[in-house]
Amino acid sequence: MTMQATIEELSATRRKLNITVPPVKVSEAFQSAIAEIQKTADVRGFRKGKVPASVVRKFFAEDVRKKALYAVIENGYQDALKTAEFFVVSQPQIEPVGEFGETSEFNFVAVVDINPQVDITGYKELTLKTTMKDVTDEDIEKSLVRLSRDFGKVDKVTAVRPATSDDIVTASYEIQVDGQTIENGDLKNVRLDLGRADLFADFVSGVVGIKPNENKKFEVKYPEDYHLEPLKGKTAQINFTLHTLESVVPAAIDEVFAQKMGAENVEGLKRSLRDNLSQNVERKRIDEFTEQIVDQLLATNSFEVPESLVEKVIDQAIEEANQQAGGKNRIDAKDENVRKEYRESAVSHVRGILALGNVARAEGLSVEDKELTPELMSTARSFGMNVSELLIKGGPQIVEEVRGRVLLNKTVKHLVGMSKIETV
Repeated sequence: MTMQATIEELSATRRKLNITVPPVKVSEAFQSAIAEIQKTADVRGFRKGKVPASVVRKFFAEDVRKKALYAVIENGYQDALKTAEFFVVSQPQIEPVGEFGETSEFNFVAVVDINPQVDITGYKELTLKTTMKDVTDEDIEKSLVRLSRDFGKVDKVTAVRPATSDDIVTASYEIQVDGQTIENGDLKNVRLDLGRADLFADFVSGVVGIKPNENKKFEVKYPEDYHLEPLKGKTAQINFTLHTLESVVPAAIDEVFAQKMGAENVEGLKRSLRDNLSQNVERKRIDEFTEQIVDQLLATNSFEVPESLVEKVIDQAIEEANQQAGGKNRIDAKDENVRKEYRESAVSHVRGILALGNVARAEGLSVEDKELTPELMSTARSFGMNVSELLIKGGPQIVEEVRGRVLLNKTVKHLVGMSKIETV
């Protein structure tokens, strides 16, 4: 006699498995539990590993029952899944039905969230816009000049002169918004390279013209995507005192320099820079397109999402927020009001992933094992590990998570190839 299971549809994203395990399977689970405990049982009067089954039943009755119950539920649940035509995305909620005895059949219920199969429409008629231009010869020259500057010679400036946009300065400054100094906004003896692209123009132009030991106050309009939350989109007042200046003499752009950079000659270095810049442009385009694709798919396709996935995304978002906050102002992940604040974005995130996943299914896209290697290496580096360490620590779950990310990226690129692209 074999295990029997019936499946009830509780919603588009939830299923109830009613599972019946026959007496013979229950009895086998008890026998296996007894045999396992016998191997390590320590009972006075018997050698270790030689305790009779009858004694194990007497002294370890509850341990035997727990092991047998776990085995019956686990095996019964896994067998039931073999008959299912859906993909489970949550741990099962198990509820026994009736008593659990060695000579009787056992019934239990497993409730699971599933990945709904949705027929996504409209994905073949997308129009995507990009702000990213193709790499030009001028971009290559600018990149080459920046590279030569990065590897140039730095000299301390002894003459009293104003700072220029090519200088490196040491300074102390305070950042205020609406008259209040932001947290960690009082900076002392900071070394700033005004020629670096990561310092935006407002800040650099405010510093240019200041001489050593001079103080100047100026305003800076921070961009909406600035990495510090208190400064995003804000106009800040900077109280800036310049201490010292250093000048940069760029390295000569010649064959010797090119070889130091790993290229055969200057032309080879330019080709390498073009490849790197083009890859960067492509990554940014994909980021732009991913958001647009998801927005357009969700605007025309409505479907339920598994609650367990939403809760998982909320947990991850709160954990990331707490990591960014350090030890200060930590968010209580169990606070229902807090979770409500994260819920809308979590639902949208899950809907986007499921929409792309169902497009992948419709288009017959999949990921081979060899395609996982670059993403596994990147993930391992982010945790300060090698791939072997990551696989040992993460197990099969980390492989499937990486497979999912690779598939979503592959799906986005597939959709980009099918879409109308406009450069704005």
